[in-house]
Amino acid sequence: MNILNRLLGKNKHQSTHAIADFEVLLTEEAKRGSFEMRLVITKEAKSIGTQSDILQKQNYPADFVDIALQLLAYPSELAYFIAVQFSNYEALIGFNPYGTIIAALMQINSFYCGVMLDTRLLQESPELVELGKTPVLRAEKAGSLLAVALLYSGQLATAKAMYHSATFDLDVKDSVNRKLMAVAPELASTIIQ
Repeated sequence: MNILNRLLGKNKHQSTHAIADFEVLLTEEAKRGSFEMRLVITKEAKSIGTQSDILQKQNYPADFVDIALQLLAYPSELAYFIAVQFSNYEALIGFNPYGTIIAALMQINSFYCGVMLDTRLLQESPELVELGKTPVLRAEKAGSLLAVALLYSGQLATAKAMYHSATFDLDVKDSVNRKLMAVAPELASTIIQ
């Protein structure tokens, strides 16, 4: 079970956690997920990057929908750490794709138009097939991953700036808001307002 779900199960009247507290929890959860799934985060990012031909992509969020969709098949904390690994491609492609992937997630349903994915990949991950068919599921999973990214932003001011400068699909923004409010209402209120 991912950390957002575990935190949802706790007392909703608990005091607000600092973003640094969430970073520790999210890191622990990603490590646990990586161990349980027997994967190496850097190798997962490289595999996704190779499958999606990242070296040929331009700095347009719509070009990164295939990567965003694949990330949604992982638990949100693990997906976040995999997404961060795409920063390693910056020297090769001339821009940092992490931000472009985040932008693609924010508008996943607007940009999604039946992305072509490797047949083998679809056979290995029935969840990818379901994500391809279900806009509501895409929005919910994208909202979870983006909530993790906001909680892992380092500072409250950074999280607030990221949130307010973003262009979201309405359903994704609603999902982000619900996830943040459910985990840390006071912190979420500060970020959202």
